[in-house]
Amino acid sequence: MVVLEALASSCRVVATDLPGVMEVLGELRSEYITLVKTPRLKNMDQPHPEDLSPFVLNLAQSIELQIDRATQYPQIDLAPVRSTLAAFTWQSIFVRVEEVYFKVLQSKIKIGQVK
Repeated sequence: MVVLEALASSCRVVATDLPGVMEVLGELRSEYITLVKTPRLKNMDQPHPEDLSPFVLNLAQSIELQIDRATQYPQIDLAPVRSTLAAFTWQSIFVRVEEVYFKVLQSKIKIGQVK
């Protein structure tokens, strides 16, 4: 996910509060992460016309805010996000996939599908 890559690279983040972003970030908030409320959507990717202008304005203000912060404080402290980032390393993901694999294998052994 782009948000994780940005944080892992010590970049500031401006993102919408889409479900995938919220799932990854959870309750994590920091001065270098700005979430913009997603406009109401008519379809999967089509905002209500009346929500578009406020959304664009909020997005522009959030980008300006992070540019100002980066100018004042170029370095960011990754300590608050380290545990979140650690959960999405390739090693961590592999461990979770392996756990699922072994659970499925054990259940198949118990019902006699695997010898």
